[in-house]
Amino acid sequence: MVGPRSWVGGLFHRSSNKRHVKFIDYSLSPIQEQRLQRLQERLQVPFDETHLDHQEALKTLWRAAFPNIALKGLISDQWKDMGWQGPNPSTDFRGCGFISLENLLFFARTYPVIVQARRDPSSLGIPICCCWH
Repeated sequence: MVGPRSWVGGLFHRSSNKRHVKFIDYSLSPIQEQRLQRLQERLQVPFDETHLDHQEALKTLWRAAFPNIALKGLISDQWKDMGWQGPNPSTDFRGCGFISLENLLFFARTYPVIVQARRDPSSLGIPICCCWH
């Protein structure tokens, strides 16, 4: 969960280039400030199942986990096999937004063997998206 009360939110909810007084003070370079600002902006992007790029990202995640199984639809009981709570994975993104899907995609592309092994709960015990929650 990302927000002002989480440790990530505490890091990103800043009004200047100094950390809050209860933490160690440090200055950020202009490029670091720019990158932090960009990340703050990206954290505010909610997942929207009506956006084509968000739909395509979900399909890409499915193909990464199940390369030989066709996805029947963006709302399908197949998503439960990946560990989503229900047939519509978009409901699981309500607290973390689109960046959480981007992180899952990064993980799937970087560690395809792990993602594909976890598609079978009997092999390693838990589907990949259960690990993400």
